[in-house]
Amino acid sequence: MEFLRAERGVTESEIDEIEMELALSFPESLRELYKNHNGSEPEPYVYENPELQISTVVSRILPLISEKGAGTAITSYNILIRDRRLAPQHFFPFAVDSGGDYFLMNTQTGNVFFLRSDNFPEVEVVSLGLTLDSFWQALTDE
Repeated sequence: MEFLRAERGVTESEIDEIEMELALSFPESLRELYKNHNGSEPEPYVYENPELQISTVVSRILPLISEKGAGTAITSYNILIRDRRLAPQHFFPFAVDSGGDYFLMNTQTGNVFFLRSDNFPEVEVVSLGLTLDSFWQALTDE
């Protein structure tokens, strides 16, 4: 597993500040992701789960902080969770697929979910039954 084209890593104090601002507590795996691979592209990047009828490409990890002007995970959180209320407040978007659907982490359990919007305006939040580490291990080449 590699993470390519990352932005600068986020510091512990920056993560602490963001957690306070959002009233969330990130699991250690998510904190490590942002410290080491903020805004990067995973390689391999294909996620398939025939049981859940999901076949998609993880385009990038949403940066927590971006110095390149990229849309951030915080902006996505505010739009998806706070404004549109598409998932519970303790779910945090950490990655996006090529179609604009999001991968979310339940910050209380560390489990990964997929926010599917194929039938927008109806959306579906699907549990992948994976932790963040097992999610990265589940990605394959095309």
